[in-house]
Amino acid sequence: MRPEFPSTPQMTPRVPRAVWDGLRAASIVAALVLCVSLFFVPRVGLFFFWALLIPLLPLLFLLAPGFWRNVCPLASVHQLPRRFGFTRGLTLPAWLQRHGYLFAVALFLGIVPARKVLFNESGVALALLLLGVLAVGLAAGTVFKGKSGWCSTFCPLLPVQRIYGQTPFTVVRNSHCEPCVGCTTNCYDFNPRVAQLADVHGDDELRADYRGLFAGAFPALVLAFYTLPASDGAAGIAAMYGEFGLALLIGIGAFFVAQTLLPVPPATLTVLFGAAALNAYYWFNVPELAERIAGSSPWWWEWPGRAVVLALTLIWIARSYRKEERFVESVSAEPAIVLGAGATGALERASQRESVEVTILPEERTVAAAPGVTLLEIAERNGLAVEAGCRLGVCGSDPVCVVAGAENLSPPTDDERTTLERLGFADNTRMACSARVLGPVSMSPTPQRRELQVAGVGAADSDPSVRRVVIIGNGIAGVTAADFVRRRNPTCSIDIVGRERHHLYNRMAITRLIYGRSAMQGLYLLPEEWYDERNVTSWLNTHLTQIDRGAATVRLATGDVLPYDRLIVTAGSSSFVPPIEGFGAPGSFALRTADDAMAIRAFVQESGGKRAVVAGGGLLGLEVAYALQKIGVRVTVLARQRVLDRQLDERGAHYLERFLEGLGLEIQAPAEAVAIEVDGRVAGVTLSDGRTLPCDLFVVSTGITPNVDLARAAGLEVGRGIVVDDRMQTSDPSIFAAGDAAEHEGLVLGLWPTAVEQAQVAAKNATGGDARYAASAPATSLKVTGVELTSVGRFEPEHEETTIVHEEPGDTRYRKLVLAADGSISGAILLGHSREAPGIMEAIKTGRDLRPLLEDLRAGDWSSFVESAALIPVS
Repeated sequence: MRPEFPSTPQMTPRVPRAVWDGLRAASIVAALVLCVSLFFVPRVGLFFFWALLIPLLPLLFLLAPGFWRNVCPLASVHQLPRRFGFTRGLTLPAWLQRHGYLFAVALFLGIVPARKVLFNESGVALALLLLGVLAVGLAAGTVFKGKSGWCSTFCPLLPVQRIYGQTPFTVVRNSHCEPCVGCTTNCYDFNPRVAQLADVHGDDELRADYRGLFAGAFPALVLAFYTLPASDGAAGIAAMYGEFGLALLIGIGAFFVAQTLLPVPPATLTVLFGAAALNAYYWFNVPELAERIAGSSPWWWEWPGRAVVLALTLIWIARSYRKEERFVESVSAEPAIVLGAGATGALERASQRESVEVTILPEERTVAAAPGVTLLEIAERNGLAVEAGCRLGVCGSDPVCVVAGAENLSPPTDDERTTLERLGFADNTRMACSARVLGPVSMSPTPQRRELQVAGVGAADSDPSVRRVVIIGNGIAGVTAADFVRRRNPTCSIDIVGRERHHLYNRMAITRLIYGRSAMQGLYLLPEEWYDERNVTSWLNTHLTQIDRGAATVRLATGDVLPYDRLIVTAGSSSFVPPIEGFGAPGSFALRTADDAMAIRAFVQESGGKRAVVAGGGLLGLEVAYALQKIGVRVTVLARQRVLDRQLDERGAHYLERFLEGLGLEIQAPAEAVAIEVDGRVAGVTLSDGRTLPCDLFVVSTGITPNVDLARAAGLEVGRGIVVDDRMQTSDPSIFAAGDAAEHEGLVLGLWPTAVEQAQVAAKNATGGDARYAASAPATSLKVTGVELTSVGRFEPEHEETTIVHEEPGDTRYRKLVLAADGSISGAILLGHSREAPGIMEAIKTGRDLRPLLEDLRAGDWSSFVESAALIPVS
């Protein structure tokens, strides 16, 4: 089933791109010819523009607005820089994105009265106006990305299009923005059916008020234009503008009074005022059109024409009202409608039955939030500088300070507590992705750190003979190991040796380096002083050449030799690159590190590449594909079986693929790359079935290869990774391993939470403890805007296990539980059901018996489960 409100990428193209390009070229030529005629044969130009084109545009906006959005000469000129690859593609400043609609309204309200005193009679003035806006549109397209610089922000016709185009009789698919670059919030070209509704029902009250302001002013503007006489002289023109202004104020006042007193949904009210304006417009224009077309204006032209307009608007009102009802119902349950990559906060429950207040400091801004929403979601919807990482409370990328109302947040999980301790934050800090609001809260995006207190004595079971600890690898496993070694032993020396030139950073967010502007800023998880405070020596950008087990030393490529009593290997992994002929040519990349991501960004900018193929439908593959799309690259993803085949079953993958295609990504599965076509650089990719996909950029993200060469050379037991037991001990009792480099019970999971748990165990045992690692169900989430996906454990049943599955095809939502015979959860898939994720995670960790809730769960009622998880209330 298609979604009820499909986005443009979910619509089937019916007109070839070449046809649209031809029509756009013709429209630009026609506009230039019109300007020439206005200069040299003004009578003809003025007649064509004012007597034919302008009277027909409102009906076109009502019937098929997408057609005009595709062929409008201003839009076509505005998109030329993108079409031919010379746009800078900058993001419009946030304040202009929010208030730009007012500029469009002001231009429209200023130009219409000016017709009566200037543009109706002066061909030169009208030609200069048209050439001026064409030039501004071209300049804006050269500087800003997508349609944000003109069509979707400042065009004076935009407010009219938004009113009449919100329930089009015929939807014409947008062909300009391929792929979508997320330039505009609630983009009309991405989803014309609900863009206006999302503005009116969104959590930004100003956006809704701006739409209402224009809707109220429009009927008054039409009536004033056709009833007020034209004026001469400065005083007369000033008086005329004053009369226009008074009429507009009356119209705006009437709208907001009606909004307060009448039981009419807000978007439907804008439709009613729009209908009044349209009927008033054609009441005056139908006789003039009839006279121009037929040479006379008899009653059998006038009244039938007016009746047709009235009938169309009545149908339009009814359709818009019904659509608004369906929209409110759909977003009241869960936000699931796609509004474009740039949409943030448009779908915060349109008709909340209950909300809580969250105060954002230091600006003292108070916003309403639905119970159960995370602080991270609130931060993202309100433009706060909070980084998103694993969204599981483990990576530590999104700490916030809870100034007041900590008791009104869901309790921290064990993972979150461990993360906060490792990072050294004060007690009033929470991980924004894990803290869900239950009541009033005050938060600040700037967390506070606690003063480090290293005990004078170590843990009771700490081995005093361990005086020197060397850790290979400075990723999350290495840093976690160093932290726990120091907690247990305050005096031993600790050396961390890392190949990368960066201190610990959020590896799960490296795709942001492809489309973001701040490079590594915000990705670092620890300040530099963290190492000094714990007396940890950090060796950055340093390679190891040898592990000498006999001498108990490691040799560095710098010539330094580090002795150890205990060695902890957290060397991580490298990207696995399958045998693909031609890989290594300019434009081919494997993504694993921050430097890899920055190299991809640099190549796209330097080469001007516009087409990419990403080999790999896993988490990182999808995230890099989405990141490339955000900088204007058209992306095809190749998945050997299906997307996220390690996290999703076939049905879940189907829903996710449909959602990703709605964002503009092309998914091909099953598909596998076997060779790269090279013409100085990447020119295409050949698939195993013989097809060739043209591209400028090829990125491999097909898994990992543990870094075990040094361990193998040192004689340690190595399988796929360094073989370890439950104590994370290798075949050498003095050497431990953790993270991506370690193989435990035949598995190398390559997951951040797993690395943290293993590193803790390795550090404790390396310093004399006796901890055991018990593999937990791996949890993963996908970090793509608009996707709410959590996958935990197994997604297919084994032995006597059973499943509970709920599908909502219209909303691309899907959830699945795999239950063991004892009622505990073996695994889960949650697509579009983020509120259940904390309860699922907690239930899996505690082995909770869900058999008493089976009847409700099978019926699709998970409220009792969520309530009993003591995490969020259910209204």
